[in-house]
Amino acid sequence: MKEVILSGNCFWCLEAVFQRIKGVLKVESGYYSLRSYEFKFLPDDKLEAVRLEYNEEIINLDTILNIFYQIHTPTLNSWKKEDCFSYYCRSSIIANDEETFNYGKLKVKEIVESKIFEGEVQTKVIPFIPGAFSLAKEQDLNFYNKNPKDGYCVSLILPKFDKIGAKFPTYFK
Repeated sequence: MKEVILSGNCFWCLEAVFQRIKGVLKVESGYYSLRSYEFKFLPDDKLEAVRLEYNEEIINLDTILNIFYQIHTPTLNSWKKEDCFSYYCRSSIIANDEETFNYGKLKVKEIVESKIFEGEVQTKVIPFIPGAFSLAKEQDLNFYNKNPKDGYCVSLILPKFDKIGAKFPTYFK
């Protein structure tokens, strides 16, 4: 069993997609505190994030990160300036071991060099600090499954299902 925490735009989208990926055993939405890091933007800065537990015999970190980069925008170009520093907008790979940290750095480099995104890739790869992740409120957990007809879900999450189903058919449930 391996674990990684990902932050990229809204956790509802990440949660809904990764709940439907074979080999991802557990998905928890929450907040990752940046209080202990030098690059925080606000005194009580945090990221909307999902903590994933996955079975490496079924899915590897590379595939998880490839899916991650298909379902969020790691640049600031797509956001209004006033939204750029909000906690749900920042792209991060939070690694709880050295192998994940090093692989995350390589993946970000690969994404930057591929130039698949317009603008500067902002993804930070940061080491996990115990106690920095906390679960979201009950109303935000499992949001898509509880509210599949919500306008946000229909307009933002459903297209991600179509995209991931087409690009990763062997992994999408």
